Amino acid sequence: MALGIIRHQPPTRTSSILNKGQTLDVQFFNGTGSGWTGGYICLSRSEGFASNLADDEFSSGATVNNAISSHRWVVYTACDNHWAE
Repeated sequence: MALGIIRHQPPTRTSSILNKGQTLDVQFFNGTGSGWTGGYICLSRSEGFASNLADDEFSSGATVNNAISSHRWVVYTACDNHWAE
């Protein structure tokens, strides 16, 4: 289930992320396209904000800081324990 799909090309200069959603979590990617390629990292509704992505990694092992290309709304189970801190 995905709602609110956003794609950025090239990757944005993102050092922090925010989730103001009321029912879903946000899954961020370092790849774009309909196949949601590349690694991902999620931000839960309960976490709400990650202020420094410098020490976070996508599921692929790539650094998250300044490398987010797209995001989508997902249910908790889509994140498979890859959460921003």
